[in-house]
Parts: sequence; C-alpha cells; structure tokens
Amino acid sequence: MPLSMPWIIGAFAGAVSAMVFVGSANAVGLVRVMMVLAVPLPGLLAGLGWGTSAALSFAAAGAALAGIFAGFGGIIVWLVTLGLPVAALTHATYLNRQVAPSAMGPGGGQAGTEWYPPGNLLFLIALIGCSLGAGLMTIIAQDMATFKGRMVTIVETFIKGLPPETAARFKPEQINTLAEYALALVPGLSAAAIVGAYVFNLWLAALITKSSGRLARTWPDLPSTQMPRGASLLLAVALLVTMLGGTIAFFASAVAGGMMFAYLLVGLAIVHAITRGNTWRGAILGGVYVVLLFFNTYAAIGLVLLGLAEPFLPFKRKPPGQSPPPPPRPPPPPGT
Repeated sequence: MPLSMPWIIGAFAGAVSAMVFVGSANAVGLVRVMMVLAVPLPGLLAGLGWGTSAALSFAAAGAALAGIFAGFGGIIVWLVTLGLPVAALTHATYLNRQVAPSAMGPGGGQAGTEWYPPGNLLFLIALIGCSLGAGLMTIIAQDMATFKGRMVTIVETFIKGLPPETAARFKPEQINTLAEYALALVPGLSAAAIVGAYVFNLWLAALITKSSGRLARTWPDLPSTQMPRGASLLLAVALLVTMLGGTIAFFASAVAGGMMFAYLLVGLAIVHAITRGNTWRGAILGGVYVVLLFFNTYAAIGLVLLGLAEPFLPFKRKPPGQSPPPPPRPPPPPGT
C-alpha cells in the first residue's frame, strides 16, 4: 500500500465529517441529533483502520473545510471538538508494550503484548467530555442572562403542553425556579452526552474495523473495564466544588456529569462480568437495561455507586470463560 494512502483516506473521512458537521446546523429534531452523533465516526474508522497518520489527516482536512464554511472559528471548533480528540483516541487505542505473559492483565493481547486498557480509554474519553462540556459552559457563561431566558421559554413551552388545569397552577416564580434547576443540569448532561457519543463511536468504529480485518490490536474484554486509580478522586472533588455555587460550580458540574457517566458504564461492565456463566444471565442483563430505561435516574445512580464501590465489595469479576463453581454435593446417606 502506498505511504500516501492513509493520508488520502483520512482526508476523505475529514471531508465527509466536515460536510455532516456543517450540514447539522441546518437540520432539525432527531435528524440533527443523529448527524451530530455520527460526526466522529469517519475519523475513528480511518484512524483505527489506517493508523494515526490517517487520523491526523482527518483532523487537518476537516479543519480546512470547516474554515471555508465557518471561518477561523470553525477551524478552532473542529480541532477542539473532533480533530484532536479523534487523533488522541486513535493513538491511545494502539498504545502497547511487551510484557511477560504472566504479567498481562485481563485486557492483554497475545504473544506478550499488553494493549492500552479499555478503562484508560474510557477515562480519556471522560476527560475529553468534561473538557468540552466545561468549554461549552464558558461560552454560555458569557451571556448567562440570555441563556436563562431561553431556558425559561423552554419551560414555558413544556408547561403549555400540559393539561390546562395543571398548567394554570404554575406561577412565574415557579417557572423561574424550574428554569434554574434545568440550567444547573445542562453542564453535566452536556458532558455526559459527549462521553456517550465518543464511547459509542469508538466502539462502533472498532467493531467495523475488526469485522473488516483492519483492527491492528486484539479485542479487549469490555466487561473487565476498570477506571484508573485517581479517577474517583476527580469525581469526588468535582462534586464537592458543585456545592460552592456560582460560576465555578457550573464548570464543576460538567466534570461531575462526564465522570459519572463513565462510572455508569463501569457499573454496567461489572454486571456483565459477575453474571458470566450464570444460567439467568440474559434475563438479569435484560432486567438491568429495562430498569435503566424506565427508571433511569435511580438506576443510573445505583450503577455509578456500584462502579465506585467495587474495590470495597466482597465479590470479584469473573475472567472470560470462567463459570461459577458447581454447588457442593449433599453428603451420602448413612450406611452407604
């Protein structure tokens, strides 16, 4: 394969993503959401399939087209939100080291190659999501009054859709209070959405490149995903800072939201791991996801706490292919 091929493929991926990126500004509703979520996918496909050089070409080509359509601001937005994160994730995915087979962890590869753990990748994505969420809050904080006014309008529109007798109970001060609560949730939800989008796109890109035979690393054991040490400390500090109030709490809530979503995924990984070999595994996992879908707030908090508390829990995750030990046999009857 010519040396220029990764750069050509990366540039083509950058052009595709840039067109989707610019076109999403004119889309509405669910179509816009799907277009925004799909923007990183071509770059991750190019990077995982053809290496870091393709990811860098993706970043450069996309930035050039974003600059043509949106000026210098478009270049900055593209590089910060897409180009650099895609290149960083591609590079981190292929980090590896040679170790003795006996020292390899559950996510290790073959022939003494230990690949960058999926938990570290998740932490990197969480940092990207927290940074982008905090950056979005920087833009919002510059004109907080206008943004709050828009939030009041959104709450008023929602209330108008309620039955007339219910809508009539809401007074202006109550609407303002609801708008403030909604405003406080925006940073965390924004960061969590970014983390979720990048996790999904990286997983999908890796799955596609693996199916095509171009994934140059072994597939990790995702149920063994563990966040690195110190990640929980970052979440704890962010939660404490949110209690201080003011602008700094606004930014801290973005960090807390991104980290909590990452630990939610760790909690799901724990459930997948501890149910290995269980006859009722399908029903258990299905029940967990149904509860998460319909009672998402409480279930999400429970999974986050599970992910945080794992080091202190008595049970341990089962490695791949390990089944629970058979139950002990009853003692033989007397006289036999």
